[in-house]
Amino acid sequence: MVSDGPGRLDLRAGFDLAAEDYQRTRPVCPPQLFDDLICRAGLEAGNRVIEIGCGTGQATVPLAQRGLAVTAIELGAELAAVARRRLAGFPAAEVVTGSFEDWQPGGAPADAVVAVNCLHWIDPQRRYSKPHELLRPGGALAVAAGLFEEVASLRYPFHRHYSAEDYLANLATQSSTHALGDVRSSEFLARVRRRLESLGWPRLTATFVGYLTVGRRT
Repeated sequence: MVSDGPGRLDLRAGFDLAAEDYQRTRPVCPPQLFDDLICRAGLEAGNRVIEIGCGTGQATVPLAQRGLAVTAIELGAELAAVARRRLAGFPAAEVVTGSFEDWQPGGAPADAVVAVNCLHWIDPQRRYSKPHELLRPGGALAVAAGLFEEVASLRYPFHRHYSAEDYLANLATQSSTHALGDVRSSEFLARVRRRLESLGWPRLTATFVGYLTVGRRT
């Protein structure tokens, strides 16, 4: 989690620096999470969903595969380009390049707003109020507070296996690494590389926990 200090805006732009590494190494939440999201949010095929900060489509693709009409907003141009490539087979899905705070929607209110591992990057003054404005009455937000009545809060532990090189590439995409600054992050990654080399470049298993919180617009 990143604080709401002035460095937040610089850090959130850092993910765009290595879009292909981001796509290759970022974990995708288990299918059950997306099935539960649709069930708990009361969604069905054809419903309109707005996704905040889609990255390269780690959640967008599973949502589109389930028949949802997804409009994904992504700040990074390189990340958005990869997401568009991955969504080429889903005509009801689109990726818009820009910040969620500045994006101006058109059309009917959304049935759901989804934010996967990114809501903390949004301006705290708009973090919940703008999703609230975008939703129809009774529409769902995947992360809830204040303006929403909580419907569900669920956990999904899962594992991801990495080659040593991909693990190192994943570390380089992390905001905590970018927060170190250019010099210290380079030193940190070099130390990890030396350690992995000393161990013979082993395969690694990382444990993640996906959290799904669904709230309904009041």
